[in-house]
Amino acid sequence: MNALRQPPDSLRPLRRHALLWSLGLAMTVSGIGSMAGTEQEVLVDDCRDAAPWVTNLGREFPGAVGEVGPGAAPDGASTVMASVDFTGGGHYGGAERTVRLPRASMLAFQIWSEGFKNGGVRLRDITNQEHSGGFSVTPGKWCDVRIPMTPKGFPGHWHGADDGRFHWPVRRLLIFMGPDGARKGRFFIRNITVRTADPNLRWSVRVTSAFPGNIAFVEECPAPLVIHVLNRLRQQRRIKASWEITDTDGKSIRSGAQTMAIDPWEEIKLPLKLDPGRPGWYCVRVRILENGQDTGHGEGAFGVVTRLPNFGQDDAGSFFGLHTSDTAAAARIGVKWTRMQRAWWWGESIKGRPYWPDAGIEHARRNHIKIMMTLHYGPPGWAVAEIGKDKAWPPPEKLLDGWAAYVRACVKRYRDKVDCFEIQNEPDLTCWWQRKLSFEDGVRTYVSVFRRAAEEIHRYAPGVPIAGVDVSGGDYRNKLRFSRAVLAEVAPLLDVYTGHPYASPRYFGRDKRPLLPFQNKLTEKLRNSQEMLRGIGCPDHVWIGEKGWGLDINEPLDGPYSMAYARCVARALITGRSVPGVDRWFWFLQNGCNEHGYEYGLWRGDAAQPLPAAIAFAAAARFLYHAMPTAPALDVPADIHGTLFRCPDLDRAVVALWSVRDDFRIDSDWPEKTAAFDSWGARRDLSDVRISPAPVYLTAPLAATKNLRHAIEQGRFVPAQPVRIDSVRLDTVDRLAITMTNRTPRIVRIKIRAGKNSGNFLLPASRTETANLPLTTPKPDADHPAPPLDVQLLTDEHLLWTGRLQRAFLSCPRKSGVRTDGRFSEWPGPPLQVAKREFLLPPDPHVGWDGPNDLSATARWAWDRTAFYLAVTVRDDVHAAPFVKPGNFWKSDSIQLAFDPENDATPDSAFDQNDREFGCVLASDGPRVFRTVPAPLAIVDFPCTIRRQGQDTVYELAIPWSALGIRPKP
Repeated sequence: MNALRQPPDSLRPLRRHALLWSLGLAMTVSGIGSMAGTEQEVLVDDCRDAAPWVTNLGREFPGAVGEVGPGAAPDGASTVMASVDFTGGGHYGGAERTVRLPRASMLAFQIWSEGFKNGGVRLRDITNQEHSGGFSVTPGKWCDVRIPMTPKGFPGHWHGADDGRFHWPVRRLLIFMGPDGARKGRFFIRNITVRTADPNLRWSVRVTSAFPGNIAFVEECPAPLVIHVLNRLRQQRRIKASWEITDTDGKSIRSGAQTMAIDPWEEIKLPLKLDPGRPGWYCVRVRILENGQDTGHGEGAFGVVTRLPNFGQDDAGSFFGLHTSDTAAAARIGVKWTRMQRAWWWGESIKGRPYWPDAGIEHARRNHIKIMMTLHYGPPGWAVAEIGKDKAWPPPEKLLDGWAAYVRACVKRYRDKVDCFEIQNEPDLTCWWQRKLSFEDGVRTYVSVFRRAAEEIHRYAPGVPIAGVDVSGGDYRNKLRFSRAVLAEVAPLLDVYTGHPYASPRYFGRDKRPLLPFQNKLTEKLRNSQEMLRGIGCPDHVWIGEKGWGLDINEPLDGPYSMAYARCVARALITGRSVPGVDRWFWFLQNGCNEHGYEYGLWRGDAAQPLPAAIAFAAAARFLYHAMPTAPALDVPADIHGTLFRCPDLDRAVVALWSVRDDFRIDSDWPEKTAAFDSWGARRDLSDVRISPAPVYLTAPLAATKNLRHAIEQGRFVPAQPVRIDSVRLDTVDRLAITMTNRTPRIVRIKIRAGKNSGNFLLPASRTETANLPLTTPKPDADHPAPPLDVQLLTDEHLLWTGRLQRAFLSCPRKSGVRTDGRFSEWPGPPLQVAKREFLLPPDPHVGWDGPNDLSATARWAWDRTAFYLAVTVRDDVHAAPFVKPGNFWKSDSIQLAFDPENDATPDSAFDQNDREFGCVLASDGPRVFRTVPAPLAIVDFPCTIRRQGQDTVYELAIPWSALGIRPKP
């Protein structure tokens, strides 16, 4: 069902079964369509390029050493080669890569082994469930391996859904060998295929260039590009490949077509040149026709940016950091800092034999990117074995001695290459929540870990700053409780506070409602951090050590959510830079980190196609280069956000402006030499400066700073759209409601068309009103859903808004005789299942979930003429309810129910007067039910049963219609 509005931050639990249910009159569901066509064997990777592959030596079973890279097989074939040595221990070792496999019935590949006889394959699906299957080979020749992608072919499974079923797409592939037949050897793999009916995998399209990350500087244009088209089928095909390059406005820049024959598994290359003449992001779309039929398509991207003054130089004072995977590409968009990690459990999986993967460090230094290295505590198996029966958390002194020795080795090795050492990643999770410790023991754990590491850093790398207390977003929602407790003990040892003020939710995609920087109260969180530090006498140096947002992996590169994500990147960086004393932001991240189908990267895919967000980042780095915010804040209309910056290094003042939701045109008398630029860094006409949700940058000479401020504050902000559409919704199944705001001083006539229904509405001058249109279209039900409803709004016959409303509903059955006794025998229908991680926990991979038995829920509902009935069974291995009062019960295991009776919520709205929210919690003296919206908070006397039954908590309650302000009808 739709989450019709976002609950306030205070209602976002970090790790409880406080399930928030949003119920509106229109609740939508979606399904997954079946695959079209017949299955065919398609090529996933011919393994001629080893770049996407990484080494996996099974460090949970320490001892193996080896590496993965390109290699020629004994018969001369170009392959991916893995060499593994098990003489020091270990259970498996092999080659791993990111993939994106749709629903498939068979996985196949060829392997040549030298020594090893038995191996295996591991696949990670979209829920993070690992599937494991095995195979045997004859060493010394090419062997064909074919494994059914079924529970029988992959009998082993753990993590994620942990149900043995594949949840598509599969996103990670590992091919490995074990120490059977030889303790040391190597193997070669090639021609990985799957059998699938999904037509989207039959062609592969990517764009490459001579520039890292497909990012060119303006002066490097015209830029030579290559479109790669790979035939993934084992058949020759004659095709016509057409291509088109468009800019961020959708304007066509270049196009072309070529007819050709393409052999099985052949890749053709189409060279072209791009010379846009200005910065920007450019999408390359390819369409493939066979016999006049559209059989494939693909996309790639290319960016053009302005070279920054610090490119090719170290710049310790830069604000712009990134969790990097390709520092050469990152440097081109203005990145000067990166964050790298060294974790004790994999860095010293064998006692006294540290593992030093230093290629990334050397690469960063060559590209003049400074490094903050996070030293991560977590005892390896040998260290835990040495303490016998003692608990590892909080760590006893012997474990701390081992930790200190590992830190000492790291500091000695990296003190001349690393510019800051950070101690632990998100310690409120890794030292407390994930360890299921008490709050006091969690604090004690991190304090002891921090002190021992800080002592080694001070001793062996004096002068290198120490960062830490880099808490997750949960600590900000808890008023920095963990941070304050830790800093009370270690403040004198800390140089930089590096918290992670994540937004939650933070995914861009269909039906998602990510919190943007302003909604996430980013400036407030940063200032609270500074006030906390000053309050305990600590230097108020604050860096954002990690923060980003995620984008649906199915979103086109130039799709609406991709563009919204790019706008968020620019607005977030501007907002972070607007707080004096916040000196650095390590954006999370450059590429990857797939969370349930959403990725955080500024680039996408193995071929690293830049998203529009990468160019938005580059523009922010350009205009905020060594910029400092000025006070006071700009005096602009409420719907406008903006900050004035000074940059003495470049002798300029910069204003960054954007609107919350509407577009404006600003008319003003601009200072001489003022210039305007869009979010991509391209110059725009100063006489037509548009203020939209995408930031615009205005620059002027530094001496004109006051005049630029005056021009902004005295400018006239004219709405680009005279009528704003606030919401279009079904407030009942047979009535359409449209809320509109007239931003003009005159009455506007609105014509409404909805399917075969139409009507007119007079919108008063300078008012917000709601128009209602009765619908005569078929009323939907669970078995016979009505078709989508196409809606058009026009004024003077000019199109004002168009959209489509889906009308798939979850039915609420009418049922008499429902009893709130905690027994469900009389309840109708199958329950709704809520058993996926993304519906249960904040989108943070560090918040653990071991599957439905750890936390999940089922729900049923019904109604009669007196009440709405709800029954919820929560599966939770631990039940805890220490807080049972109206103002704090949400901190306990509980449920909350939010009702939107008029279905009038919008992505930006809060609760209004027609909304209701209730909460239920099991206190020691029995169930308690509270009304939390509207104020004031109050205890309510609703029929309610809550009882603990094994690992389940059962809730059953009846909410009178009078309490909801609803007169019920079918």
